[in-house]
Order: sequence, then C-alpha cells, then structure tokens
Amino acid sequence: MRTHTYILALTLLVGCGGKKDDGKKDDGKKPDDKAGKVESKLAGGCDRREKEGVCSEYHGRATSDWVKKECPGYNAQFVEACPKEGAVGRCVIEAGNASETHTLYYAPQMSKEAFAQLCKPPDSQPRDP
Repeated sequence: MRTHTYILALTLLVGCGGKKDDGKKDDGKKPDDKAGKVESKLAGGCDRREKEGVCSEYHGRATSDWVKKECPGYNAQFVEACPKEGAVGRCVIEAGNASETHTLYYAPQMSKEAFAQLCKPPDSQPRDP
C-alpha cells in the first residue's frame, strides 16, 4: 500500500509541476513583435491612369517582381512609383500591413470632392499625393 501511495504522490507532483498552460496558442511571434505590422516599402505600381484615372502602388511585403507580374492583369504598365503630378489624392489601404496599397486618383476622372467621399477612415486613409 505504501508503494501505491508513493507512486500516486509522485504522479501528482510531476503532473502539477510542468509548464503552465494558459490556453493561449503559440503563434511563433516574439513578444515584442508588432501585431502584423511590417515596414512600408514601395515595390512598384500599376499605372491605369489612361483608362481609369488611377495608379496603384504596392507596399508592405510586395516585391518588384510580384508587381510586374500583377500589372498585365489590370491592363496596366509597371512603374517604379506613381506620379504625383495631376493626382487629387492618395488613398492608403491596409496601412502598415503586408498588403498595404496606395491608390492615387487623378483629374479629370476624379475630383477632390469625389476622392474625399471615396477614401474615408477607418477602412482607408486619405493622404496628399
């Protein structure tokens, strides 16, 4: 009987002395990681000014090669950066995230007033071109 008591006590001690389970899943991020935030670097843009009056820049984790492959799907030309000349505003979507995009809108297809109605927080951030 004494052996059974010893085994039971040892089992309880080992079972209770392990790593604390707080119910949280390990997402692989370091505690100091910003929640999904990435550095906003410009990878290039797809220029659709001629047909649609817009030019979209890709930031976040996009690469120049990826943007170059995306542009033909939009019938757009690849550009290193969208031109500011003639733009009425810049609309930033997913700021600070991996899929951050900046869409510049141009006159005469878009007025400043129409841009202000189209690009509104909290989903998007209006900025100067």
